[in-house]
Amino acid sequence: FGSSCVVHSFLLFRHAMGNALNATEPPVDTSKSVGKKICCVCKDTKTVRDECFVSKGQEQCRDEIMAHNRCLRSEGFDVKIDAA
Repeated sequence: FGSSCVVHSFLLFRHAMGNALNATEPPVDTSKSVGKKICCVCKDTKTVRDECFVSKGQEQCRDEIMAHNRCLRSEGFDVKIDAA
């Protein structure tokens, strides 16, 4: 993707996720993310999520969003899992 696609993808992701962490989710070991960039991990789930956004629209991609967020959390990023 070009830089404009990355920015657009990030904005879609941020809009879909919001900034709040769901209180029912376990705490994240953020030390795992030290030295990592959120754009450079979980590339497989990111691709699937982005392709879903393009082909179906954000509202139809809840499972893909949640899968990507679970992956990001497993890498130490403090993101919401629930796509609601």
